[in-house]
Amino acid sequence: MSAPTGEEPAAGRGPVAEPGAQPAAESGSEQVDAALAALDAAAGLPPHEQIPAYEAAHRTLQDTLAGIDES
Repeated sequence: MSAPTGEEPAAGRGPVAEPGAQPAAESGSEQVDAALAALDAAAGLPPHEQIPAYEAAHRTLQDTLAGIDES
């Protein structure tokens, strides 16, 4: 079995987006859209810089979901 490339969908996931590609649709939340844009941008970073970017996006998404739960 060959390793997934940027052109093939990973198992159980949709197609892999190119770094810097525009999201298919906006979420309606500025915080979520910013987190998704940061994830797209992080894909082009060296691996040691990706981790903090992914962690920051994860925190943003967690905070956003927690805010929804509190509503």
